[in-house]
Amino acid sequence: MPFLTNRVVSSHPRNSRALKSSNLGRRTAFALALLVALSNLMPATASDPAPELLQDINAGSGGSGPEPLTIFDNKLIFKAYTPATGNELFSFDGSNITVLEVNPGSGSGFCCNTPTELNGKLYFMGETAATGQELFVYDGTSVSLVADINPGSGHSTPQEFTVLSNKLYFRAYNPATGTELYSYDGVSASLVEDLRLGSASSYPESLTIFGDKLFFRGYSNSNGYELFSFD
Repeated sequence: MPFLTNRVVSSHPRNSRALKSSNLGRRTAFALALLVALSNLMPATASDPAPELLQDINAGSGGSGPEPLTIFDNKLIFKAYTPATGNELFSFDGSNITVLEVNPGSGSGFCCNTPTELNGKLYFMGETAATGQELFVYDGTSVSLVADINPGSGHSTPQEFTVLSNKLYFRAYNPATGTELYSYDGVSASLVEDLRLGSASSYPESLTIFGDKLFFRGYSNSNGYELFSFD
C-alpha cells in the first residue's frame, strides 16, 4: 500500500529567517503598490485644474446635448438644443456661442450626423418644413440649402458624408431611385449609380476611402449585401 508523505520545511533558523525576509519583501511591495493605486483615486485638490462650464446653453438642468464637435473656420461647430430654437447648429469662436438656425423658430433644423468639410464649406443634413431633411451648407457666415434631392417636403435624408477627389459622397433617398449613392461637386448633386434599379434601395453605408477609391456596403438583387467600390 503506497504511503502518503508531506513535505516539511526545515525549521533551521537560517531557513526561518529567509522565509520571514521573503514574506516581509512581498508585504512591502504590496503596500507600495496599494499606495500608488490609492493615490490615483484621491480627489482633486483646490490647486488641481477642473473642468469649466463654458455656457449653460439650455438654461437650468435640462441640458442642451451638444454633439458632435467639429472644427471649421477656426470655430467649434456643434449641435445643441434650446426650447426656443430646437436642435440647431451652434458655433463657438473662442469668445461667443452663436446659433446658426436652419429652421427659424422652435422647430429643429439639424439632425443626426457629423458636418463634413469640402473646399472651405461645411455640409450637413438640415431640415425645414418646406424641404424636409436635405443637404445644407454652412460657409462660415450663413446656412443655406444645397439640393432638394427629394423635391418638396419629403426627406432625402443625406447621410454617410465622405470626401474623395474634391467631391462629397453620401447616400440619399429619392422616390424614383430609392436610397442610393450620390455625389456633390460644389455645383450640383447627382446620382452616382442606381445600384438596385428602380425605386428599390441599395442602402449604401460605411462609406470609407481606401487608397484612391470609395468603398461601401451595398445591396444588389443579384448579390445581396456585399462590398462595393467606386473611383
